Amino acid sequence: MKIVALETHIVAVPPPHIGGMYWLFVKLKTDCGIEGVGEIYAATFGPKAMLPIIEDVFERYLLNQDPHHIERFFRQAYSSGFTQRPDLTMMGVVSGLEMACWDIIGKAANKPVYELLGGKVNERLRSYTYLYPVNSKGEYDYDDPDLAAECAIENMNKGFTAVKFDPAGPYTAYSGHQISLEVLERCETFCRKIREAVGDKCDLLFGTHGQMVPSSATAITRDFCASSGFADEALGRSTLMPCTAAVVSRMKMMRSTSITSIIGVTFGSDLILSDERFNAIGIPLRRLVFGEARAWPCSSLSY
Repeated sequence: MKIVALETHIVAVPPPHIGGMYWLFVKLKTDCGIEGVGEIYAATFGPKAMLPIIEDVFERYLLNQDPHHIERFFRQAYSSGFTQRPDLTMMGVVSGLEMACWDIIGKAANKPVYELLGGKVNERLRSYTYLYPVNSKGEYDYDDPDLAAECAIENMNKGFTAVKFDPAGPYTAYSGHQISLEVLERCETFCRKIREAVGDKCDLLFGTHGQMVPSSATAITRDFCASSGFADEALGRSTLMPCTAAVVSRMKMMRSTSITSIIGVTFGSDLILSDERFNAIGIPLRRLVFGEARAWPCSSLSY
Protein backbone atom coordinates (compact mmCIF):
# COMPACT_ATOMS: atom_id res chain seq x y z
CA MET A 1 0.00 0.00 0.00
CA LYS A 2 1.32 3.43 -0.96
CA ILE A 3 0.14 6.97 -0.32
CA VAL A 4 -0.39 8.65 -3.68
CA ALA A 5 -2.25 11.93 -3.10
CA LEU A 6 -3.03 14.68 -0.63
CA GLU A 7 -6.01 17.01 -0.30
CA THR A 8 -6.13 19.98 2.06
CA HIS A 9 -9.26 21.81 3.18
CA ILE A 10 -9.47 25.15 5.00
CA VAL A 11 -12.69 25.57 6.95
CA ALA A 12 -13.52 29.09 8.16
CA VAL A 13 -15.28 29.29 11.52
CA PRO A 14 -18.04 31.91 11.61
CA PRO A 15 -18.11 34.53 14.39
CA PRO A 16 -17.67 34.31 17.35
CA HIS A 17 -15.08 31.78 16.14
CA ILE A 18 -15.65 29.09 18.76
CA GLY A 19 -12.94 26.50 18.31
CA GLY A 20 -10.63 28.88 16.44
CA MET A 21 -10.64 31.19 13.44
CA TYR A 22 -10.19 28.30 11.02
CA TRP A 23 -9.65 24.55 10.87
CA LEU A 24 -7.21 22.71 8.61
CA PHE A 25 -8.15 19.22 7.45
CA VAL A 26 -6.08 16.86 5.32
CA LYS A 27 -7.06 13.75 3.37
CA LEU A 28 -4.52 11.14 2.28
CA LYS A 29 -5.32 8.77 -0.58
CA THR A 30 -3.71 5.40 -1.23
CA ASP A 31 -3.18 3.39 -4.40
CA CYS A 32 -5.71 0.82 -3.16
CA GLY A 33 -8.48 3.38 -2.70
CA ILE A 34 -8.42 3.74 1.10
CA GLU A 35 -8.50 7.33 2.34
CA GLY A 36 -7.62 8.81 5.72
CA VAL A 37 -8.52 12.14 7.31
CA GLY A 38 -6.65 14.24 9.87
CA GLU A 39 -6.71 17.71 11.36
CA ILE A 40 -3.69 20.01 11.59
CA TYR A 41 -3.34 22.46 14.44
CA ALA A 42 -1.03 25.30 13.42
CA ALA A 43 -1.64 28.77 14.87
CA THR A 44 1.72 30.38 14.09
CA PHE A 45 0.88 31.17 10.47
CA GLY A 46 -2.32 31.77 8.54
CA PRO A 47 -4.03 28.95 6.64
CA LYS A 48 -2.92 30.07 3.17
CA ALA A 49 0.70 30.05 4.31
CA MET A 50 0.24 26.57 5.75
CA LEU A 51 -0.90 24.97 2.49
CA PRO A 52 2.52 24.89 0.77
CA ILE A 53 4.13 23.78 4.05
CA ILE A 54 1.75 20.83 4.29
CA GLU A 55 2.38 19.92 0.67
CA ASP A 56 6.15 20.15 1.19
CA VAL A 57 6.12 17.78 4.18
CA PHE A 58 3.81 15.40 2.33
CA GLU A 59 5.93 15.30 -0.83
CA ARG A 60 9.20 14.78 1.03
CA TYR A 61 8.14 12.26 3.66
CA LEU A 62 4.83 10.59 2.76
CA LEU A 63 4.33 10.52 -1.00
CA ASN A 64 4.73 6.95 -2.31
CA GLN A 65 5.35 5.71 1.24
CA ASP A 66 3.55 3.01 3.22
CA PRO A 67 1.13 4.67 5.72
CA HIS A 68 1.97 1.96 8.27
CA HIS A 69 5.51 3.30 8.64
CA ILE A 70 4.63 6.13 11.00
CA GLU A 71 7.82 5.99 13.06
CA ARG A 72 9.91 6.51 9.92
CA PHE A 73 7.72 9.44 8.91
CA PHE A 74 7.99 11.04 12.34
CA ARG A 75 11.76 10.60 12.59
CA GLN A 76 12.42 12.06 9.16
CA ALA A 77 10.08 15.02 9.65
CA TYR A 78 11.35 15.69 13.18
CA SER A 79 14.94 15.67 11.91
CA SER A 80 14.17 17.89 8.93
CA GLY A 81 17.00 20.32 8.31
CA PHE A 82 19.21 18.39 10.75
CA THR A 83 17.47 20.19 13.62
CA GLN A 84 15.89 17.35 15.63
CA ARG A 85 13.75 19.83 17.49
CA PRO A 86 9.97 20.12 17.78
CA ASP A 87 9.25 23.08 15.54
CA LEU A 88 5.63 23.94 16.32
CA THR A 89 4.59 24.29 12.71
CA MET A 90 6.30 21.05 11.64
CA MET A 91 4.80 19.15 14.59
CA GLY A 92 1.36 20.51 13.78
CA VAL A 93 1.64 19.27 10.19
CA VAL A 94 3.04 15.92 11.33
CA SER A 95 0.23 15.38 13.84
CA GLY A 96 -2.50 15.88 11.23
CA LEU A 97 -0.81 13.71 8.61
CA GLU A 98 -0.19 11.05 11.26
CA MET A 99 -3.88 11.03 12.16
CA ALA A 100 -4.70 10.45 8.51
CA CYS A 101 -2.21 7.56 8.37
CA TRP A 102 -3.81 5.94 11.42
CA ASP A 103 -7.21 6.38 9.80
CA ILE A 104 -5.95 4.48 6.77
CA ILE A 105 -4.33 1.77 8.91
CA GLY A 106 -7.54 1.23 10.87
CA LYS A 107 -9.64 1.01 7.71
CA ALA A 108 -7.18 -1.38 6.08
CA ALA A 109 -7.28 -3.68 9.11
CA ASN A 110 -11.03 -3.20 9.54
CA LYS A 111 -10.36 -2.35 13.17
CA PRO A 112 -10.78 0.75 15.31
CA VAL A 113 -7.39 2.36 15.83
CA TYR A 114 -7.47 1.74 19.58
CA GLU A 115 -7.32 -2.00 18.87
CA LEU A 116 -3.98 -1.37 17.11
CA LEU A 117 -2.58 0.65 20.03
CA GLY A 118 -2.96 -1.92 22.79
CA GLY A 119 -6.70 -2.48 22.79
CA LYS A 120 -9.68 -1.13 24.67
CA VAL A 121 -9.20 -0.53 28.39
CA ASN A 122 -12.28 1.48 29.34
CA GLU A 123 -15.81 1.32 27.99
CA ARG A 124 -16.18 5.05 28.54
CA LEU A 125 -13.79 7.96 29.07
CA ARG A 126 -14.42 11.24 30.78
CA SER A 127 -14.25 14.47 28.83
CA TYR A 128 -14.43 18.12 29.74
CA THR A 129 -16.05 21.10 28.08
CA TYR A 130 -15.16 24.75 27.97
CA LEU A 131 -17.80 27.08 29.36
CA TYR A 132 -19.53 29.29 26.78
CA PRO A 133 -21.85 31.52 28.85
CA VAL A 134 -24.52 33.48 26.97
CA ASN A 135 -26.01 36.70 28.37
CA SER A 136 -29.54 38.05 28.02
CA LYS A 137 -28.65 39.61 24.65
CA GLY A 138 -27.65 36.23 23.27
CA GLU A 139 -23.95 37.20 23.27
CA TYR A 140 -21.09 35.12 24.61
CA ASP A 141 -19.96 36.71 27.86
CA TYR A 142 -16.83 35.33 29.52
CA ASP A 143 -16.47 38.04 32.18
CA ASP A 144 -19.49 37.28 34.37
CA PRO A 145 -18.83 34.62 37.05
CA ASP A 146 -22.55 34.15 37.70
CA LEU A 147 -23.17 33.35 34.03
CA ALA A 148 -20.20 31.00 34.12
CA ALA A 149 -21.70 29.21 37.13
CA GLU A 150 -25.07 28.85 35.36
CA CYS A 151 -23.31 27.50 32.26
CA ALA A 152 -21.39 25.02 34.42
CA ILE A 153 -24.67 23.67 35.80
CA GLU A 154 -26.08 23.29 32.29
CA ASN A 155 -23.05 21.30 31.17
CA MET A 156 -23.04 19.23 34.36
CA ASN A 157 -26.65 18.29 33.61
CA LYS A 158 -25.55 17.20 30.12
CA GLY A 159 -23.19 14.69 31.72
CA PHE A 160 -19.85 16.50 31.77
CA THR A 161 -17.81 15.83 34.90
CA ALA A 162 -15.23 18.57 34.31
CA VAL A 163 -15.56 22.16 33.10
CA LYS A 164 -12.86 24.55 31.93
CA PHE A 165 -12.71 28.33 31.97
CA ASP A 166 -10.13 31.11 31.49
CA PRO A 167 -10.67 33.91 34.03
CA ALA A 168 -7.06 35.17 34.05
CA GLY A 169 -6.98 36.67 30.53
CA PRO A 170 -6.26 38.48 28.41
CA TYR A 171 -2.89 37.14 27.34
CA THR A 172 -0.47 39.16 25.26
CA ALA A 173 2.81 38.88 23.40
CA TYR A 174 4.46 40.14 26.59
CA SER A 175 3.23 37.32 28.84
CA GLY A 176 4.02 35.71 31.23
CA HIS A 177 3.65 38.50 33.67
CA GLN A 178 2.60 39.17 37.22
CA ILE A 179 -1.16 39.33 37.19
CA SER A 180 -2.81 42.09 39.17
CA LEU A 181 -4.61 41.80 42.50
CA GLU A 182 -7.83 42.58 40.63
CA VAL A 183 -7.29 39.61 38.34
CA LEU A 184 -6.41 37.41 41.30
CA GLU A 185 -9.69 38.34 42.94
CA ARG A 186 -11.61 37.68 39.72
CA CYS A 187 -10.03 34.23 39.40
CA GLU A 188 -10.94 33.40 42.99
CA THR A 189 -14.52 34.58 42.42
CA PHE A 190 -14.92 32.43 39.30
CA CYS A 191 -13.54 29.33 41.03
CA ARG A 192 -15.66 29.85 44.15
CA LYS A 193 -18.94 30.46 42.33
CA ILE A 194 -18.49 27.60 39.88
CA ARG A 195 -17.55 25.24 42.70
CA GLU A 196 -20.63 26.31 44.66
CA ALA A 197 -22.75 25.73 41.55
CA VAL A 198 -21.55 22.21 40.68
CA GLY A 199 -20.68 20.98 44.15
CA ASP A 200 -18.56 17.85 44.00
CA LYS A 201 -20.01 16.69 40.66
CA CYS A 202 -17.39 18.31 38.42
CA ASP A 203 -13.68 18.96 38.40
CA LEU A 204 -12.67 22.55 37.64
CA LEU A 205 -10.06 23.19 34.98
CA PHE A 206 -8.41 26.59 35.01
CA GLY A 207 -7.10 27.34 31.53
CA THR A 208 -3.81 29.19 31.17
CA HIS A 209 -2.12 30.36 28.01
CA GLY A 210 1.23 31.52 29.29
CA GLN A 211 -0.25 34.65 30.88
CA MET A 212 1.45 34.35 34.25
CA VAL A 213 4.79 33.73 35.85
CA PRO A 214 5.06 30.88 38.41
CA SER A 215 4.70 33.22 41.39
CA SER A 216 1.32 34.40 40.08
CA ALA A 217 0.22 30.80 39.62
CA THR A 218 1.20 30.12 43.23
CA ALA A 219 -0.80 33.14 44.38
CA ILE A 220 -3.87 31.80 42.59
CA THR A 221 -3.48 28.43 44.27
CA ARG A 222 -3.27 30.05 47.70
CA ASP A 223 -6.39 32.12 47.07
CA PHE A 224 -8.25 29.07 45.85
CA CYS A 225 -7.16 27.01 48.84
CA ALA A 226 -8.35 29.73 51.19
CA SER A 227 -11.73 30.15 49.49
CA SER A 228 -12.29 26.40 49.22
CA GLY A 229 -11.50 25.55 52.81
CA PHE A 230 -8.24 23.72 52.13
CA ALA A 231 -5.56 23.93 54.79
CA ASP A 232 -2.26 25.60 53.98
CA GLU A 233 -0.59 22.20 54.16
CA ALA A 234 -2.68 21.09 51.18
CA LEU A 235 -0.91 23.60 48.99
CA GLY A 236 2.50 22.15 49.69
CA ARG A 237 1.20 18.62 49.39
CA SER A 238 -0.60 18.91 46.07
CA THR A 239 0.73 21.91 44.17
CA LEU A 240 2.94 19.95 41.77
CA MET A 241 1.72 16.88 39.97
CA PRO A 242 4.16 13.99 40.32
CA CYS A 243 6.05 13.14 37.17
CA THR A 244 9.17 11.17 36.46
CA ALA A 245 12.51 12.62 35.49
CA ALA A 246 12.10 10.92 32.12
CA VAL A 247 8.92 12.89 31.46
CA VAL A 248 10.63 16.18 32.31
CA SER A 249 13.63 15.32 30.13
CA ARG A 250 11.33 14.53 27.19
CA MET A 251 9.48 17.79 27.67
CA LYS A 252 12.81 19.64 27.67
CA MET A 253 13.67 17.78 24.47
CA MET A 254 10.44 18.95 22.87
CA ARG A 255 11.14 22.63 23.66
CA SER A 256 7.80 23.52 22.11
CA THR A 257 6.18 23.91 25.51
CA SER A 258 7.22 24.78 29.01
CA ILE A 259 7.49 22.15 31.72
CA THR A 260 4.57 23.86 33.44
CA SER A 261 2.38 22.49 30.66
CA ILE A 262 2.53 19.09 32.33
CA ILE A 263 3.08 20.22 35.90
CA GLY A 264 -0.23 21.68 36.97
CA VAL A 265 -1.61 22.48 40.38
CA THR A 266 -4.29 20.40 42.00
CA PHE A 267 -6.74 20.79 44.84
CA GLY A 268 -8.21 17.46 45.77
CA SER A 269 -9.54 16.20 42.44
CA ASP A 270 -9.33 19.56 40.64
CA LEU A 271 -6.79 20.23 37.94
CA ILE A 272 -6.52 24.00 38.12
CA LEU A 273 -3.78 24.88 35.67
CA SER A 274 -3.56 23.38 32.20
CA ASP A 275 -1.95 24.30 28.94
CA GLU A 276 -3.05 23.49 25.40
CA ARG A 277 0.33 23.78 23.76
CA PHE A 278 0.72 20.01 24.21
CA ASN A 279 -1.80 19.39 21.44
CA ALA A 280 0.65 19.37 18.55
CA ILE A 281 2.47 16.14 19.38
CA GLY A 282 1.61 12.85 17.76
CA ILE A 283 0.31 9.60 19.20
CA PRO A 284 3.68 7.86 19.88
CA LEU A 285 5.12 10.72 21.95
CA ARG A 286 1.84 11.26 23.76
CA ARG A 287 1.79 7.61 24.67
CA LEU A 288 5.42 7.79 25.82
CA VAL A 289 4.97 10.87 28.00
CA PHE A 290 1.61 10.10 29.54
CA GLY A 291 2.49 6.44 29.97
CA GLU A 292 5.15 7.54 32.43
CA ALA A 293 2.88 10.01 34.22
CA ARG A 294 0.66 7.43 35.86
CA ALA A 295 0.85 9.18 39.22
CA TRP A 296 -1.27 12.10 38.04
CA PRO A 297 -4.25 12.46 40.39
CA CYS A 298 -6.67 13.95 37.84
CA SER A 299 -8.34 11.64 35.34
CA SER A 300 -10.06 14.34 33.28
CA LEU A 301 -7.14 15.07 30.96
CA SER A 302 -8.31 14.74 27.38
CA TYR A 303 -5.12 15.24 25.38
